[in-house]
Amino acid sequence: RGQRSNASATDLLNHRIAREHLKRKLVLVGSSASCSDDQRATPVDEVYPGVEVHASQLVGLLDARDPARYDMVAENRELTVMFRDMRNFTHVSELLAPQEVRGLANSFFSTMTSAIREHRGTLDKSIGHAIVAFCGAPLTDPAHAANATRAARARSPGWQRWTPICVTAVCPRSVSASA
Repeated sequence: RGQRSNASATDLLNHRIAREHLKRKLVLVGSSASCSDDQRATPVDEVYPGVEVHASQLVGLLDARDPARYDMVAENRELTVMFRDMRNFTHVSELLAPQEVRGLANSFFSTMTSAIREHRGTLDKSIGHAIVAFCGAPLTDPAHAANATRAARARSPGWQRWTPICVTAVCPRSVSASA
C-alpha cells in the first residue's frame, strides 16, 4: 500500500533531509498553513490542507494501479467489519459549545480515518457519531481481524479529557461476505 510522510519544506531547502530519503518517491509540495489559499473543506475537517487532499488521492490511485490486486470478479471472502462509536456523545455535546462539539467530532473522525488506513482497512461510512469500516477487502489481508481491532482501539485525543469510557468500540467480528 502507498505510504505517506510529511516533511518541512524549510528542512528540505536547508538540506536537513537526506537526498536518499526522497529517492524513488513522489513529492508533493504545498502549504499546510491555515492562512494559505490552499485549504479545503472535507468530511475530516472544515479546513484541511489541499496538499493533504491531493496526497490522499494519490495514495488511493497508486494502490488501485496494480491490476493483480484488484478485479471486478465477485468472491466470497472472510473479512472483519468494525463499528466505532463515540459513546455518550449526546450527553457530552450538551455540555459543550457548538465549536467544541465540531472539534471533538473532527478529532474523532480524523483519528479513526488515519487508524483505519494505517491498519489496511477500508472506510465504509460514517453514521451520525459512528464510523463503519472493514478489513480484508478489497485486498486480502490474513491479519484482517487483528488489524481491525488495532484500528478500533485508536484513541481520539479530544475524547480522552472527558473519561476513558467516553469512546467505545464494538468488537469487530469476522464474517464471510462477498468482496
